Amino acid sequence: MHRAIVFALLLSGGVWAQPVPKHERRAVWIATVGALDWPWTTDPARQQEQLRAMLDRFRAIGINTIFFQVRAECDAFYASPYEPWSYWLTGRQGAAPSPYYDPLAFLIAEAHRRGIQLHAWVNPFRAERRVGAYVLDSAHVVKRRPEWVLTIGSTRMLDPGIPQVRTYVVRVIADIVRRYDVDGVHLDDYFYPYPPNSIRNEDEASFARYNRGHADRATWRRENISLFFVELRDSLRAIKPWLPIGVSPFGIWKNGIPQGVSGLDSYQTLYADPLDWLSRGLVDYLVPQLYWPVGGNPDFALLARWWAEMVGRFGRHLYLGHGLYRLDSGANGNGFPWGPSEFVGQLALGRSLAGVQGSAWFRAGNLIYGRGRDVADWLGSDPYSRPALVPAMPWLDGTPPRAPRNLRVDFPSGRALLLRWEEPEPASDGERARFYAVYRFRGRPPGKSDGLPADGLLGLTGERCWSDTLPPDGEPYYYVVTALDRVGNEGPMSAPVSVRTRTSLLALDDASVPQGAEGNDQLARFIRIAFLLPEPERVQLRVYDRWGRPLRTLVEGFYEAGLHEVRWDGRDESGHPVPAGLYFYRLQAGSLQQNRPVLFLR
Repeated sequence: MHRAIVFALLLSGGVWAQPVPKHERRAVWIATVGALDWPWTTDPARQQEQLRAMLDRFRAIGINTIFFQVRAECDAFYASPYEPWSYWLTGRQGAAPSPYYDPLAFLIAEAHRRGIQLHAWVNPFRAERRVGAYVLDSAHVVKRRPEWVLTIGSTRMLDPGIPQVRTYVVRVIADIVRRYDVDGVHLDDYFYPYPPNSIRNEDEASFARYNRGHADRATWRRENISLFFVELRDSLRAIKPWLPIGVSPFGIWKNGIPQGVSGLDSYQTLYADPLDWLSRGLVDYLVPQLYWPVGGNPDFALLARWWAEMVGRFGRHLYLGHGLYRLDSGANGNGFPWGPSEFVGQLALGRSLAGVQGSAWFRAGNLIYGRGRDVADWLGSDPYSRPALVPAMPWLDGTPPRAPRNLRVDFPSGRALLLRWEEPEPASDGERARFYAVYRFRGRPPGKSDGLPADGLLGLTGERCWSDTLPPDGEPYYYVVTALDRVGNEGPMSAPVSVRTRTSLLALDDASVPQGAEGNDQLARFIRIAFLLPEPERVQLRVYDRWGRPLRTLVEGFYEAGLHEVRWDGRDESGHPVPAGLYFYRLQAGSLQQNRPVLFLR
């Protein structure tokens, strides 16, 4: 049986029965090192085409955040004044795309258009993942500042023990934040290198010179990383105080904690202490890489609960990292075979924990290709079947945006409708809207005190328009739009608009607008009547008085499909003004008829 069918049968058996939350981080890593997720072409046009397709896929399955690796080996997937263009972008380090474009700027614009946040993913200290893998550009820091570089086994890194190195890396990241409209800065877990390239005494010179009174080198190394985070936080807060800083640490903080967990750890092996960063307010979210199965050793469930408790103590966000790549790697967790159903349990567990605000998937290629496509299809059809807003971070910015203005509806053709609105005025703190959330409700408009439930959310967009299809016959659709700021605060809803269909006729509930005025003649009151024809029809539109006597024929003839509008200026067939009062119009298109009351005031 095909694996997708097996997966579908598993889910249909009642494994998944959780409601879809309104607020949830749904992130994916786009890894560029080794061209893991980057298009396998050096042609900019084809790169852009494939990236757009990738983003469309993410939007379709409900992803709302991208961690885009912009700096993997002291190189750049953007126009950096400090470091050369990445080898993985063009096949030659230092060579810009030709024809030129800026991948980071491109992805920011395309992600925002789709209502997706983009966080710039930076590897802070790795300089060469594998020494000699390709020719380094003369502008690379290994060439310019060899005294900053440690060679450890088959890799090279900048030495975090040198103060100038930490300042240099912070300067590089601050430059990204200053010049690009990113929604966050994201760092991975490569602070000191992984085995088999574990550091031994390669940093002896910097320890001797900059030990700050420490006798224990392990403690000194952890403090080097914490000092880097202090400098990073202070620099970025000075540029954009609202910008979140996140880290994806290795999934085990310290060997033996929690009890029953053993293995390589962040604290002793990588010299990173995420709990220290949390306690000092240096990071805003963590995404521990929990790339093990539920019930394995290490145990995803045990670690997820521990991280939820720890991060929850400090009031910051926790998103669980899922190792989707395991499906295609042939890896298992101590005898646990990896199958798509593993991630059903992982996601369900994360949503059940109060301290978890979402998930992140490693990595993009595994959501698009290979066995991970089954998981992606499941996400889009079930747990991510409705869009989600990113959870707000009130410690960064607690001021919501204002309501969008002048929400209106147009009917471009056929069964389509198009919502348009205007940008709200800046919030009280001066911030402008980043995204817009579009809601649709059937039968009645939402009350201002009702809140806006998750089941009404249609989607997110960075544009001021949204297309939808006409409602079926019967109750009307009511639409409202809210604005979202850069950290996820949602503002009040716009004034609602409504749309109603009558088989082949459509009328807006507010289509008849009394007491209009045209030009400078304030007595030129009129009634606006709009109607939509999904297909060409012969149309008759007449106005009657309250006793049913015909007063005037406004429309008589054949009309093409589309939206049409006529205005009644309050005169009868002879051109004489009628008195103020209640009137009716009858709209006939083919065999269909619609009667509506109108109030004319003078």
